[in-house]
Amino acid sequence: MARGIQRRAMVFVDYSALRASLKKDFRTPGTRWVDPNSELDYEKLGRWLCGDQSEFIRLNLYTGTPVTITETENGSTLGRIELHDHEAFLARGVSRGFKDLEYNVNNNSRYTRLATGRMMARRVELRHGEAFAWAQAVLEECGEGGMSAADQEFFTEAAEINQEAKDARDDLCRRIIALKEEGRIPKEKMGSYSRRLAQLLGEQLDFTEKGVDTKLTVEMLELCMNDSYDDAILFAADEDYVPLVEAVKKTGRHVIQAFWDIPNPGWVLRQACDDSVVVPRDVLPSLLFRNEGS
Repeated sequence: MARGIQRRAMVFVDYSALRASLKKDFRTPGTRWVDPNSELDYEKLGRWLCGDQSEFIRLNLYTGTPVTITETENGSTLGRIELHDHEAFLARGVSRGFKDLEYNVNNNSRYTRLATGRMMARRVELRHGEAFAWAQAVLEECGEGGMSAADQEFFTEAAEINQEAKDARDDLCRRIIALKEEGRIPKEKMGSYSRRLAQLLGEQLDFTEKGVDTKLTVEMLELCMNDSYDDAILFAADEDYVPLVEAVKKTGRHVIQAFWDIPNPGWVLRQACDDSVVVPRDVLPSLLFRNEGS
């Protein structure tokens, strides 16, 4: 187990949890979003989490490798998905982000290792047809001998308005696309172009990681069995990691949950761990390659 005075600590980071919470919750009003792909120094993060009482061995970062975009004469494809222009723009952004992270880990953050699983992409469309069919069945079954005249009028009006709204949004999207092709959309509005257009169309690309949590689990157990650490610092919030935590604790090693200082940072997982550590907002600038404002 422990060698000498200091305990050996290894950090295991669920990158999707780190990134999503950093973007959504770990901000103060008026501050910009920190890009964890290129701005966060993972060696600094690992050493801060370990503190002065532990020997920092390595930080292992787990994420998914994006699906390759194929460019053809007819447009762009992502696997079997033929992409619209705004979807291709978004997919290229995801790919660039991964390359930035890969470069960051390989060239800037020492004692950091990037471990990857797969990332699957699919198009999710928001359709109301099934919901309207369900609502129609409810109204028919709740009526006496079928849908009442009042309910029929109400349902028909709702269905017509829904279709009119979709047609209007499609027209609006065509206008926005035309303005983009003319180069007339202000630069500050282009940052959210793909996301907002997808919302208007009622569809979006969904990127789902496959095998990432399994890889983290297997490697944390493997390194435990190889006596590579005394303390495992798990930067995650998903309670699915609880069985992993219990298995590592049975070997006599300590498991410490780490996360940003946000509301509800994975309480079930935190209760399963031996201890926890949170990263305060005022510490974040010191974990970047260049401190904010410098």
